[in-house]
Amino acid sequence: MISSPSLADCGVILLAGLTSGVLDIICTLTLNKLKGTAPTRTLQAIASGLLGPKSFEGGHRTAALGLGFHFLIAVVAAAAYYIASRKLGVLIEYAVLYGLRSEERRVGKECRSRW
Repeated sequence: MISSPSLADCGVILLAGLTSGVLDIICTLTLNKLKGTAPTRTLQAIASGLLGPKSFEGGHRTAALGLGFHFLIAVVAAAAYYIASRKLGVLIEYAVLYGLRSEERRVGKECRSRW
């Protein structure tokens, strides 16, 4: 059984999620801007996961919703990694290596499909 995370653990999870979310959105917005896609459109695309095509009609409101979803996903991913690391010690021992490998796979796929 996995014990509940302490308040300090929750703070670390939140910090990890926010940090990865900031780095990821900066990378994504920069790459999309180089391709001519406006930041609002990129964020609306994130919101379209919940709202569907109507998200592109919502202007800055749905872009803000997309940004919120982006950070929610990042924090949930950090929490999932934390929970998994309680069972799989290798995720703690080689945290940077495993974190980079998963990001490399995601970005590599994204770059191959877009370029």
